[in-house]
Amino acid sequence: MSNRAEKKKAFAAKLAAMRRDYLKRLPQTLGEARAALDEGDLRRLAEIAHTLRGTGGSYRIAGLVPLTTKLEKACEARSEVRARRAVDGLDELVARTLSELD
Repeated sequence: MSNRAEKKKAFAAKLAAMRRDYLKRLPQTLGEARAALDEGDLRRLAEIAHTLRGTGGSYRIAGLVPLTTKLEKACEARSEVRARRAVDGLDELVARTLSELD
């Protein structure tokens, strides 16, 4: 295997490990999101959604970008009902995604 191919393979392995670590931390982040929602802190919740959307999009986690976009828009509209639905959807998505890791 060429040096370039070895570097590409090593990079792919490192990226896969980073993605797995990110996915394993998502339940904690969603716990923080739910706490912000329960406290009515939609500004903080929007920040969490924005961060999740960016990082989740970078790791290409299927379904995460649309849900976090909905969450961010719900926060901007000051709709706790819509925000709660989006957080529930994120919980389901993360549980499903984590189960696929095993």
